[in-house]
Amino acid sequence: MKKIFLALTLLTFLIPSISFSFSWNNSSSGDMKASDYSTTGKIKQSKGGTGIDSSTSTGYCSLSAGTWSFLDAAGMKAALGYYTTTDTLDVTKVSASLTASGTGATLTAPRQIYYCTNTCAVDLPNGPAAGTSYTFCIVNLPGVATAITINAAANRYYGKPDGSAYGTQSTGTLSCTAAVGNAICVSSVDATHYAVISYSGTCTAN
Repeated sequence: MKKIFLALTLLTFLIPSISFSFSWNNSSSGDMKASDYSTTGKIKQSKGGTGIDSSTSTGYCSLSAGTWSFLDAAGMKAALGYYTTTDTLDVTKVSASLTASGTGATLTAPRQIYYCTNTCAVDLPNGPAAGTSYTFCIVNLPGVATAITINAAANRYYGKPDGSAYGTQSTGTLSCTAAVGNAICVSSVDATHYAVISYSGTCTAN
């Protein structure tokens, strides 16, 4: 009888240990075993979530609708939106303003500062749809005392510098007479309209 009692007493102490050990090693409960990790230290399998095995994946981690995936370099560039399909930097998406100088050019969206070195005439691209905007400034360099002209374009309207109205559609230019310190900045309102946001000198929308 004493032997039976002793056996039951030992069994009482052993049962919690057995149960705890089983729960700890049972990966289906949501815990992770040592074998769930790769030898390189990357998580090979993650319980309790959705996704893919990352042990053989390269690239960048992405989360969409609760599911993890991995993007390669091209996928990451596309997600950021700063690159074109030809894998070159899309200058229309960068935050810094481009600059150039000379006596005439077609300016680059979405923003550019053009420095006139002599009498200059520039062309602007059509603006984007209303809700986003292109901004351009044309400036005489210090010591330059010549005229600035923003050329006419089909269906284009330029706002008058005083804000009173728009100039003539398609044939109207935006110009500043020759003087030191001339400068004019415009911003697109929509695909066919540009408004003057600042200027220095005597400027006119024709």
